[in-house]
Order: sequence, then structure tokens, then C-alpha cells
Amino acid sequence: MAVPDSGTLSMVKIARERKYNDYNGGQTMGTISMYDLINGGNTNGSTISYPAINNQPCNDPIGGSASLPDFEDAMGTFDGTAYYNSNIGIASNLSVGDYLYSNAALTTPLANIIWGFQIGSSANNTICGQGFRRSAIETNAQGMITDAGTCTSYP
Repeated sequence: MAVPDSGTLSMVKIARERKYNDYNGGQTMGTISMYDLINGGNTNGSTISYPAINNQPCNDPIGGSASLPDFEDAMGTFDGTAYYNSNIGIASNLSVGDYLYSNAALTTPLANIIWGFQIGSSANNTICGQGFRRSAIETNAQGMITDAGTCTSYP
């Protein structure tokens, strides 16, 4: 059972859930440190060592980066290769909520793009296919795509 989403919560029961995946179990928990409960381990006084939590943000480059060559902002703020988290898959999978970066380490957001575009090709590193162009891509200050634009015919 998971921690319930309503009603009174119990720190002992949350500790049981973290350690044993058994919110309503009867295991003795001993001393519980909120720090250890949240961060894992038992370095701050807990009797029991708790498992680590995967606390990486969703946009962390767990799988590495993928490139988006020849990406340009028609407003003149960027012209070059953009990058995104390779966990997304091929470039045509990019959508609103995904992040673009100006470096392969995915540490510098491609921020405030107003009229981003890319000419398509038959390769998997373009958003649209051969004979198309993706335009009107927008990102916010964190590099998150807020408008994914559209694929239109391109000579």
C-alpha cells in the first residue's frame, strides 16, 4: 500500500512505507529522523537505514543528450546545434514540456526562443521529415518548450 492521499498521516507509518512498502504494517521502527526519511540512510539518528530516493529532476540528462542540428531562432538569439535529453528519443518526439539546451551537457537552457525553426531531413535528429520545416517553436526562461510549433511544407 502507498501513503494515503487523505486523512491523518503518521510519521511511523510513512517510515514503514519507505522502508518496507507496508504503510499499515506492524514493524518496529525505532528512532525516526525526518532527514533520514527524506534523504535515505541513517546518518542523522535513525535506528533503521532508509533507501535512497531518486531525487534527480525530470530534465536531468540521465540518458545523455541528443542533438538538434541547424536550429535557429529567427529573432537572432540562437543559431547552431540545440540539445535535448536523449531519453525523449528521436527529435520528432519533442513536445511542449520538454527542454532545449545550447550545450551537450544539458546545463545551459536554450532560453526565451521566440521563433525557433529547423529544416527537416530524413535523419532522426530533425523534428520534421524531409521537405518540411518546423517553425514557431518557443521556449521559456528555463528552456522548456512552451509552443512546439508546426511542421509545414518547405521547398
